[in-house]
Amino acid sequence: TEQAIQNAVQLPEFLDSYNNALLANEAYFNDKPTGTPPYSNEALEAFRTGSDPYKYPSVDWMKELFKPNRQSKMNFNISGGAPQVRYFVNVSYVNQGGVFRAEKNEDYDPNSNFNRYNFRSNVDIDFDKNFSIGLKLFGAIENRRHSQFSDVGLFWAGIMMPPDNPIRYPTGYYAKNTATNNPFWLLNEFGYVEQFNSSLSGMLSATEKLNFITKGLSLKGNFSFDGYFNNNLNRDKQVPFAVYKGTGDYNDPESYTYFGEYMPLSAPTSSFSQNRDIWMDMSLNYQRSFGKHEFIGLLLANRTQKVIANEVPYVSQGIVGRMVYNYASKYFVELNAGYNGTDNFARGKRYGLFPAFSAGWILSEESFFKSNAIDLLKIRGSFGLVGNDLLGSRRWLFVSEYANAGGYSFGETLQGIGGIAEGAMANPNVSWEKAKKLNLGIEMRLLKGLVGLTVDVFEEQRYDILRTRSSIPDVLGVTSSNLTPANIGKVNNKGIEMELTHNNRIGNVTYFVNVNGSFARNKIVFQDEAPRAYPWMVRTGHAIGQKFGLTTIGFFKDQSDIDNSPVQFGSPIPGDLKYKDLNDDGKIDGNDITAIGKTTVPEVFYGLSGGLNWKSFDFSFLFQGAAGTSKQTSDIPYYAFDGGSKTTKYHLGRWTPETANTATYPALHYNGSVNNHRTSDFFMENNSYLRLKNVEVGYTFKNAKFGKKIAFSGIRLYANGMNLYTWTDATLFDPENTEAGYVYPLMRIFNFGLSVTF
Repeated sequence: TEQAIQNAVQLPEFLDSYNNALLANEAYFNDKPTGTPPYSNEALEAFRTGSDPYKYPSVDWMKELFKPNRQSKMNFNISGGAPQVRYFVNVSYVNQGGVFRAEKNEDYDPNSNFNRYNFRSNVDIDFDKNFSIGLKLFGAIENRRHSQFSDVGLFWAGIMMPPDNPIRYPTGYYAKNTATNNPFWLLNEFGYVEQFNSSLSGMLSATEKLNFITKGLSLKGNFSFDGYFNNNLNRDKQVPFAVYKGTGDYNDPESYTYFGEYMPLSAPTSSFSQNRDIWMDMSLNYQRSFGKHEFIGLLLANRTQKVIANEVPYVSQGIVGRMVYNYASKYFVELNAGYNGTDNFARGKRYGLFPAFSAGWILSEESFFKSNAIDLLKIRGSFGLVGNDLLGSRRWLFVSEYANAGGYSFGETLQGIGGIAEGAMANPNVSWEKAKKLNLGIEMRLLKGLVGLTVDVFEEQRYDILRTRSSIPDVLGVTSSNLTPANIGKVNNKGIEMELTHNNRIGNVTYFVNVNGSFARNKIVFQDEAPRAYPWMVRTGHAIGQKFGLTTIGFFKDQSDIDNSPVQFGSPIPGDLKYKDLNDDGKIDGNDITAIGKTTVPEVFYGLSGGLNWKSFDFSFLFQGAAGTSKQTSDIPYYAFDGGSKTTKYHLGRWTPETANTATYPALHYNGSVNNHRTSDFFMENNSYLRLKNVEVGYTFKNAKFGKKIAFSGIRLYANGMNLYTWTDATLFDPENTEAGYVYPLMRIFNFGLSVTF
């Protein structure tokens, strides 16, 4: 059993109303030397003192919207049996509350809630010495409840809401804002969705030993299914917004203007979906040793059918062969081959052959190898071909698609006539995407098991990649996703992986330390790229996820600097970003876009884990990290006064004539900046991080007794924490959130558990 508390790891921090208003006025006068600024002196003083929290509020929406939530887990296992019958049964329960500060009302509870009940059972029966069967079943029932808006949508609404908008007035109505909807209104006054989901999975296996033919030969069959059913229950509601008129008692309903209509909680409407996966295979297996020789063989045929509601089933099938040989547990050779088919391609193109070969040699077993320091030395290598038949969500790439579309008006009394439009275009010659994979590795164990080392170098050449054409002019009138598919892409990827382990015992203390890391770099060799005007604009030759944008060369110093520089965007002012004119044509435009920052996919992953046991105490930890990656921060939370009126502490470093030499952010503009707010290297930030992912401490009572009849073989009390601390240069959002607020924030979890073994 476990009890946990969760809260968001890294929520963006915005300035309060007073500092936000100061920057807003400054931005206004940057655009207009004269006029009435957005915030009066009265408002500034009220923001500073907090004298009128309804008319001049200062709301920290992230702090107000989020709260810690709880999570409970229960798990029970039992196993046993006899020599001919063995069983395992597991049941578990999970309950998780929501992280938003919802308020119960008389109609329903808008708090998010999640309940899941799982069960699993495995039964294996040996009917005789030759025939056995196994049955594995897994089921789950889920009940979910949340507001009509997703957690991501509520998070984004909280990001967009300005600090000078109150949450709620004394009359009970939520306050309206013109920029975005009040997230508390969306959460509490908009109805809810309840989901009832269930799933059932199972696998039936049967094995018949064919020793009467030859020893080590057997026949095995598997039949498995996965079934999912989802039922959504929707109930809508709406309560009007309120806007304070500027005068009058806050407790008087007549002091407000109301927007929207009142709609009581509606009758429920429901929708459902279901899908089912079926897998079947039959295999002939062989495993036998002759002295120092060991042989393993497999011949398997399989067929998969994936059924999604209201869709024609997805079907694939194939034959797999495997042969393994080792001599004296010293030399190893393995050959695999798969002949796979898919319904996604036309007849004659549906099947592909994908072989693989691997070999290994344990040098430390050789008589000529003498070393007191090296316990194990193994070298190995593999080379193989794999395939992919998917292009996003498109199906039957050899069939052109058509769909209903807007038509035309016809008749003396005009009536709308529906039409048909061309959808995805076909290519009957398209076939499998392929990748050649090479891996070379070495494994070592040193100093009587104290140290272990594993190193792998790898290279992958992916070719005939399934893509839609890019070198087709827009005048064709077809969206890019509907263009003809083709086997035209090529990407190379190579890198290295390493793991270093250390295990030891000193007195009553046993401990371990593991260090691992990997480096991988890919390169787009070909992708049917449309011709570019200049070489620096070409995407081919760069890594997947490489961002392109403008290159900044500082801020404009003064008007003379602006006049003597290439023409920028709009009407820049001193302090605006200054871009590099790559083609020297005297103006900044799309021809000056080039690769900026690093790839959005980290090139380096690394980790450090360790633990120790002392008597009945145990302790473990895990660090994980990533490097060699950048994140584009060109979005509303990073842009000051663009799509909203929020600012952060980073905007305090804006350019002014007094801070020209120390500024870290361009001059502010009240309605956004057509020049500054562009994809450029200025808004690329290092997204590398190191995270303390997990820490756990526990104590085990062994052979515990309570009274005369209750005995336990073990009772363990433990506590752990996840996502405890992160070292990073990423600013507003967690570094693993590469979508700048469009995903649910990462959770920090503090968990307490009890495990009892009977």
